[in-house]
Order: sequence, then structure tokens, then C-alpha cells
Amino acid sequence: MIYLKLFLAGALIANFFPHFIMGVTGQRFPTPFVKNRRSENVLERTSSAMVNMIWSLWNLALAGSVFYFALVNHADEGKLEFWLLSLFLGFVFMGVFAAKVFGMRNEHLHQK
Repeated sequence: MIYLKLFLAGALIANFFPHFIMGVTGQRFPTPFVKNRRSENVLERTSSAMVNMIWSLWNLALAGSVFYFALVNHADEGKLEFWLLSLFLGFVFMGVFAAKVFGMRNEHLHQK
């Protein structure tokens, strides 16, 4: 179970970065809180920089909590190498998923 928790923590950490970067640079970016996902208007499919900053910090706090409780509750399970591998695989999974989703989104936007 610790490996699944660390995988989740890695995915949340990976999700933190794009939202944080867009937030601190003042750019709009999609979040789960967009008003109309199917709108033709790009601005309606993205959230403000402040929403992205809040979403990024929520992801980081949740990742830290999952990581902390995974280690506190399961400190005697497994080996450090497998813990780090689980964390890394979660990070890679979310990174590849985001690249695919946003790559398709950007291709769709440039076709119009």
C-alpha cells in the first residue's frame, strides 16, 4: 500500500509544477475549476493565474500529506529504493499524461 501512496504523491508533485509556473508567471491555464470545458472561447476553458497558484499549492500540500502519512504509517515496509521508484513512477506517469493531454489541446488550438 505504501507504494501506491508514494505513486500518488509523485503524481501530485508533478501536477504542482505546471500550475505553479503558470500562476507565478500570471498566465491562464486549465484547472478542474473551468466554467465551460467545451467552449470555443479559450479563456473560458482556462483558469486565472491565482486559481492556478491555489491549485498548485493544494497539490503540493496534498502530496506532502500523502508522503508523510505513507512514511509514518509504513516506515518499516519495503526498501528506500522501492519508495523512491514508486514516487518517481508517479511523477513520470503524471508528466507523460499531462504532455499528452496538453499536446493534443495545443494541436487542436493551432488547427483552427
